[in-house]
Amino acid sequence: MLLSKLQNTWSGVRAENTLFRFSIPIMSVALLIAVIALASKDPVVVVQPPNMNGASELRVNAANQKFKQAYALYTVSMMSNVTPGNAPFLVDTLSDIFAPRIYNEVKAGIMDQVDLITEDGLSISFSPRGSDYWPDTDRVVVYGTRTVRGRDEQALTNDVVYELTVTIQNYLPQVTFIETYEGTPRRES
Repeated sequence: MLLSKLQNTWSGVRAENTLFRFSIPIMSVALLIAVIALASKDPVVVVQPPNMNGASELRVNAANQKFKQAYALYTVSMMSNVTPGNAPFLVDTLSDIFAPRIYNEVKAGIMDQVDLITEDGLSISFSPRGSDYWPDTDRVVVYGTRTVRGRDEQALTNDVVYELTVTIQNYLPQVTFIETYEGTPRRES
């Protein structure tokens, strides 16, 4: 073996020393760069709730399509099934879900709905049929059937669409846009 002979001579020891003299600082700098890069990278949270078929990703200021659709469906299901008994809880919970700039408008709409329910003895429920994600507008569309029942138990049903924009800031999802209309989902160019 040539390496063993090289290490047994004085010139071999000096050559090995010179090699280590240059390679150790280079490896130290590479390790420092790797540590800095790893420390400055924001973690990705992978979540797989029981009601979803696949994992969803949540980053510091972004989320994937599955997360946004699940969050929009949760929000719509919660805010569209209002009763006089759950209204105070709902209004408090929605303050965390909606962005401050649209919260007061949403709260006023829900309170109007509660007043209508209380005065007329109505029951309003929503059954979602599906949801879509429109990447060009970053909107989630949840559509389904709204049923309004009166005291006489007659039901009035109609198709309703909720369009929402879900944004993420510091891992906190918030709804920054919501629009509700009757019919089927419509894309505006």
